[in-house]
Amino acid sequence: MSRVAQARRLGKIFLLVDNMLVVLGFFVVFPLISVHFVDQLGWGR
Repeated sequence: MSRVAQARRLGKIFLLVDNMLVVLGFFVVFPLISVHFVDQLGWGR
C-alpha cells in the first residue's frame, strides 16, 4: 500500500471516530445539562 493510500485510509478512520465522538458527546451532555437545570436550579419546562 502506498503512503498516499495509507494516509487517506487513516484520515477516513480519524474522521469517522471524530464524528462518532461528537454525536455521542451531544447525546451525553444535553441530558446532563437538562437534569442540572431542572433538579438543581429548579427550572421547569
